[in-house]
Amino acid sequence: MAVAAQIYFKVGTEFGLDWLRDRTEDLAIQGHWQAVARNSLRETLYDAHRGLAERLLRETREREPAKAVEGWRAKQAATAGHARGIVEDIRSQPATADFASLSVALQALRRLADAGR
Repeated sequence: MAVAAQIYFKVGTEFGLDWLRDRTEDLAIQGHWQAVARNSLRETLYDAHRGLAERLLRETREREPAKAVEGWRAKQAATAGHARGIVEDIRSQPATADFASLSVALQALRRLADAGR
């Protein structure tokens, strides 16, 4: 159980999920539908985070969290790199992340999580 929790947090760090969560929480909300959209982004983030951790646990036998994430990422270099690249690109932009950019990042992470199913 402790290994699963450590891998969960390591995956979050690896893919910038804490940063994405903070940017989601920082979104300016103007009206009911933007509040609904922000909640949807938040749910997608949590689903992707859980899915990535589950996928990694299914696909690796390594129980050292840092090694497990590093090894898994190396095996999934193209798809994991693509998802990380999107997050990093958004982080590097001078403008604050918005609904559209966060949606794109979360979609890439969700696809990566779902690819192992």
